Amino acid sequence: MFGDDRIGIIGLGNMGSAIIKGLLSSGVVLRQNILGYDHRPEPRNYLNTEFGVHVTNSCDELVGESDCIILAVKPKDIDDVLMRIGSQVGVHKTVISIAAGVTARHIEYLLNTGTPVVRVMPNTPALVGEGMSALFLGKYADLKQKIQAEAIFSSLGQVVTVTDERLMDVVTGVSGSGPAYFFYLIQCLTEVAEEEGIPEEDARRLASQTALGAARMVIATGEDPAVLRERVTSPGGTTEAAFEVFRELKLGEIYKKGVERAIQRSRELSRGGP
Repeated sequence: MFGDDRIGIIGLGNMGSAIIKGLLSSGVVLRQNILGYDHRPEPRNYLNTEFGVHVTNSCDELVGESDCIILAVKPKDIDDVLMRIGSQVGVHKTVISIAAGVTARHIEYLLNTGTPVVRVMPNTPALVGEGMSALFLGKYADLKQKIQAEAIFSSLGQVVTVTDERLMDVVTGVSGSGPAYFFYLIQCLTEVAEEEGIPEEDARRLASQTALGAARMVIATGEDPAVLRERVTSPGGTTEAAFEVFRELKLGEIYKKGVERAIQRSRELSRGGP
């Protein structure tokens, strides 16, 4: 897939480490063609020991030796990194950013003109190989960069492409923040089961496996979730009793408003808001 191209990851936190793990597990890139850098010694030592990849001593060294640079740093730190590496990249190096709320246009502005930029929004289930990532191609990126980015993030789960960068804020609200919504639902189901007398470990297992099974059923059948829900909801049954309360409390509206607020916040951050 990448031939002799070398991939460098700046930022070796949870997501940076997950990317390296995914690349190695999938065989998309040879181990010797993966480089990593972090300003903290602990993750540098961990990556070198755990995965056996080359960890550079500086950002400059990594960029100089890499053909594709993945920026896995926090949004608040990305400008410093971009200004540091800006003069070293250009038309022959690809820059992929996973910094939430930082637009491709902003990244391009701080790099040499013509640098291919791909913006990616992954989510935390990537840490266990079940991630959902959306990518957007910047002004100078083409099919080659799209194929590269898809190959990298497919090693962490599923990938979709958006052609309008404004939709990345929707992606952030739906799938970027989305795992937390489902974690909360699992938490609530677990608490109810515990309160009714089921031991904590079994309660969590009941709730989490039910969530996993439901998600897999949607994917496997390809059917509308509303149709699947109706099949479980027998008139006068237990599920219908629960939904009577959900409708009374307008749970659907609450959920939608929460996600819409997350999307709005992503748009504020994309515009550089506080």
